[in-house]
Amino acid sequence: MIFGGALSGHRAPLSRRVQCLPYDRHVVRRNTRTAGYALQLGWLVIYCTELECVSFQAIRAFESDPRAAQQLADLDFKRRINALVRISREHCQPSEHLEEWLLLWEKVSSFAEERKALLHNPMMINVYEDDHGNFEMARELHTFRKPSSRFDGKSMQAVVDAVRKAVTYSRAAFRLL
Repeated sequence: MIFGGALSGHRAPLSRRVQCLPYDRHVVRRNTRTAGYALQLGWLVIYCTELECVSFQAIRAFESDPRAAQQLADLDFKRRINALVRISREHCQPSEHLEEWLLLWEKVSSFAEERKALLHNPMMINVYEDDHGNFEMARELHTFRKPSSRFDGKSMQAVVDAVRKAVTYSRAAFRLL
């Protein structure tokens, strides 16, 4: 029974991924659900570039040596965030605002892997088969380094929401330091 589980409401555990199909840009234009994924990824790019901008501004503000600031700016995202936390501690006086700033960037660092996975891997249409021979299609993003790591619409939206909140708080917190 082809797609019997998906159509009949039967949800047996999916035992294996059978096929992985790349997303086609023509499908994205015709399917509003698919377009939602593109919109989520677009917002993620916008929010991540905002975070990058705040991190660069803070590094320039806190690091007095321009060469050292440039070296920090050239680091990959997660290492740059860790360096920003370190120089923030060195530069700023201990305060409630500093603690909030540091917690914010530690949270940003914690979702750096998800950010990287979403921005550097393609969306796929995956076909799964359960133990009863039923097939189900799912729009997901799988990482190539960790194929077991996958993002559906809800998990993608959770990352987008977390990054959006981080952008809002980072701008406000930077002004208060």
